[in-house]
Amino acid sequence: MHLTRPTPELEAAYGDMVADFVSAGESPNKLGEGTTYWFVKDGRVLGTCRLRHVLNEDLWRRGGHVGYDIRPSERNNGHATVMLGLLLEEAWDAGLCWVLLTVEETNVASRRVAEKNGAIYLDRVPGTEILRFVIDRRVLDEGVVAVGGAITAERVLEAYAQGVFPWPVDDESPVLWWSPDPRFVLYPDRLHVGKSLEQRIRSKRFEVRLDTDFEAVIEGCKRPEGWITAEVQAAYTDLFHQGHAHCAASWRNGRLVGGLYGVALGGVFFGESMFAHEPDASKVAFVTLVRQLRDWGFQLVDCQQETGHLARFGAAAIPREQFLAELKRLIELPGRPGSW
Repeated sequence: MHLTRPTPELEAAYGDMVADFVSAGESPNKLGEGTTYWFVKDGRVLGTCRLRHVLNEDLWRRGGHVGYDIRPSERNNGHATVMLGLLLEEAWDAGLCWVLLTVEETNVASRRVAEKNGAIYLDRVPGTEILRFVIDRRVLDEGVVAVGGAITAERVLEAYAQGVFPWPVDDESPVLWWSPDPRFVLYPDRLHVGKSLEQRIRSKRFEVRLDTDFEAVIEGCKRPEGWITAEVQAAYTDLFHQGHAHCAASWRNGRLVGGLYGVALGGVFFGESMFAHEPDASKVAFVTLVRQLRDWGFQLVDCQQETGHLARFGAAAIPREQFLAELKRLIELPGRPGSW
């Protein structure tokens, strides 16, 4: 079985498939917009599928739309699942990060086909019985638990309490919500600081300030085409004003030269991002913050995903199940809400 573009040699076979639809009182997928493929086995067209990535304003960048239909006599035998899988390979080869799939709510078989190919429910088209699913090549990697939705201060706090964090691609793509396994964490009482960095801290080259100019710190953490979108900035700035988000930054000669920000919940600090305009600036801010968290009784720093940089400070991977169990206990601690 394979996908092929329509050819004159297959026109008769395609006509046979259309007749199959007509006899069942149905109509095949409309051909035209986007790239159309025929699903063929032994010269027989079993179905049609479409890949469209000329996007309109209702969709997002870096993605597209897929549609498919299997001839009535070939349903319920796994062909649709294979056909959609092949179509997704075409989408990834075309450079798309994700595709949108629409399914009628009552079409249980099509929903099952979508789910077998890694689809995650997104939403319902307003005023209809049409459900939208996202299939994202990154979602196929372990760790993504949800797709879509707005990033708000309230939703971020709710997600953190369940061990989930947002990681969008850009301002227009659907946000991904992650809960990786394993989880990379640092226990404050196990912080490791190398000799040279300890000397840098003691030299007082940098003045470390907590919760000073949060907006400048999160702006400093941004990268071109990075995950800190306008929506992320707004949500975490709201959390800062509510006393949940915090920053630690290194200043030298009155100038911000490095730092990091994150969210505190109970006895856990969820680190988000850091930046440095001078060597060791972010490291000094990080060590100062972790030591202060330890003194305040915080028991866990969530580093989210493994990096060699954080591993050198003593961070290590633990199973997600262990992380969630510790999180459930630690978020019940009094914590330290308010300005730091």
